[in-house]
Amino acid sequence: MMLIRSVLSTVVAMALCVPSWAQKKLSVAENKNAIATVNQQQVSQDVFLFMLNEQIARGAADSQQLRQVVRNDLIVQTVLSQQSVLQKLDQSPQAKMLLETVKRNALVQIWQQDWLQKNPISKQALEEEYKNVVRQLGADEFQVRHVLLKDETAARLLLEQVKAGASLAALAQDYSLDETSKNKGGLGGWVSPALMVAGLGDAIKDQTPPKLLDAPVQSQAGWHVVRIEGKRPLTAPSLEALQPQLLRALAQKDLNRAIQERVNQSKIN
Repeated sequence: MMLIRSVLSTVVAMALCVPSWAQKKLSVAENKNAIATVNQQQVSQDVFLFMLNEQIARGAADSQQLRQVVRNDLIVQTVLSQQSVLQKLDQSPQAKMLLETVKRNALVQIWQQDWLQKNPISKQALEEEYKNVVRQLGADEFQVRHVLLKDETAARLLLEQVKAGASLAALAQDYSLDETSKNKGGLGGWVSPALMVAGLGDAIKDQTPPKLLDAPVQSQAGWHVVRIEGKRPLTAPSLEALQPQLLRALAQKDLNRAIQERVNQSKIN
């Protein structure tokens, strides 16, 4: 919803940046036999398990079908890489640059994984981050009806129509740019002001509903004509419910700090 800029969604978005180190991985089997031999070149089981773990880390379920897909992909990769070498494509300047880039990116990921494994998030840090999120959410949540418009003049004209008796819900259906709420007459769900786009939350957090705001509110999305429909105590999500997102967000924050420290310590000309 264009109305929302969730603190929790930021936590989730940060979680997407964390590598697959955090996922449980299959152990390398003791059987070191190759999973395939392609033109006398073996495809090792270690490589197969690495690729399989990557798919599982992205959400795929381990199954015989998935294993067959991974095996087939590795065979195709091996065939095409062999063809590149035979045609000496790996010797071109472009290929050398690409291979160097791939190597550098792989080393970056390996370092990140190693650092994160050696620096786990403490229980105290997790609990403190949870308290911070709950504090940001505040004590109350609101239900808001709004019309989102592109410019201030249009918003002020529409507000005057509402003050004169026009239906805000009908105007939202006709003019609002918020596609999520316009078909509901501009009515949004119950939400903390902290999770609204900057500007909108500040405008409503101290108000008592029902109340039509006297002036349009500007946010990064545009101009809002707003009526506060309801207010109620907010029940924050439990620590258990937020723990996976919080752990990932904290890990990413700590990792970013560690990276910046290494950059600052480096000689860069």
